[in-house]
Amino acid sequence: MWTTSIPWDKLPQTLRDAVIIRDKLRVRYLWVDALCIVQDDANHMAKEIAAVPDVYQNSAFTIAASSASNVRQGFLAKRSRADDPTSIFQLRYQVENPEEVGSIILIRAKIDPEPLDTRAWALQERLLSPRTIEFGTRQLRCFCQHNTRGITDGWRQAPEANDARQDQLEDNWYRLVKVYSNRALTKPEDRILAISGIAERYGRVFGDQYCAGMWRSTFANALYWQPGHNAGPQPRPTKWQGPSWSWTSVNAPVDFPHLIGSDSKHKPIIMAVDTKLVNPDDPYGAVQEGSCQLIVKARLSPAALRFETDIDGKLKARAGSISMGGKADVFEIPISYDAVEPEPERGENNAVFLELSSVLEDHRWSTRGLVARGKGGTNIFSRIGTFDYSGQHNRTRQENESVED
Repeated sequence: MWTTSIPWDKLPQTLRDAVIIRDKLRVRYLWVDALCIVQDDANHMAKEIAAVPDVYQNSAFTIAASSASNVRQGFLAKRSRADDPTSIFQLRYQVENPEEVGSIILIRAKIDPEPLDTRAWALQERLLSPRTIEFGTRQLRCFCQHNTRGITDGWRQAPEANDARQDQLEDNWYRLVKVYSNRALTKPEDRILAISGIAERYGRVFGDQYCAGMWRSTFANALYWQPGHNAGPQPRPTKWQGPSWSWTSVNAPVDFPHLIGSDSKHKPIIMAVDTKLVNPDDPYGAVQEGSCQLIVKARLSPAALRFETDIDGKLKARAGSISMGGKADVFEIPISYDAVEPEPERGENNAVFLELSSVLEDHRWSTRGLVARGKGGTNIFSRIGTFDYSGQHNRTRQENESVED
């Protein structure tokens, strides 16, 4: 372990380039998380991760090595404007003054997300830092929180957009989570930790209660999160990442679709949310496994799960109920699984529909909610997916019926 100095030849190229930038800009100190946080000390890591928001918020600027795929690649190499030099085309251009002749250069280039835009931990570095110097694949960009377009040394004025790119904080936490969930983690169990610094900023501004990646004031609506349609469900994580009702429990990109109608008359009543933190000094950090309890008052209907394989070989899940809407009919409903379940668990049919939202429009009853699996004949359930059902209005179910009925 280096405690007083690190030989220059022991530093990987990306860190050498960062030291060069620090020296050129005459800044005295350089903070590198991989060096300043003891990586194999869980207690030290928990303490320092909780302090990360202060590190970035109080920095002079952050160096974003966006073009570097890894710490050995560096980011100060000569840039190439085109993937194929033969695809560059120069077009003569003449303005109104005949004596002024210039040119426009057209190139064919494949625009992929910068490597840094694919890393989950890097999002809070970007959003919490007051100023950023970004070394991209085709340009240098300097920007701040008040001017996210900033200034560049060419190529394009605005950065190339992609599903994982975000340059400023916004009021909607869940739109930010959607961006964040499109990024990758080396350790998936860090899913809640790598966004904790941003959560701390939101909590300080809005004064809301943070519950394993979600906020108390928006809980009833946010429970209806789903894996992104493009990615689909991923295998169930082998290590615990968060309670089943939270998006932190899965590894897929997630979305928060709006519930059916903002005037829904049937919403769940959140009775209590109880979580225990791994680090009591970090209210926005990881929670203890098995400690998260959500108590909800909502309408339940028994469900039977059924699985089938489509013509493309993809596993499809459906659920049947004989009491959806209080009528003795069989309702078969496609369901969206949060994660691909181990095959032995697919045969367990102790499942229920938990209604989150329902609306009566034009004699049709529309409802959305969660699919959950019971534990040992108790009133304790684990979420496994979501459902969306729309059917002819049933007279036995009244428009003004509530979860109390």
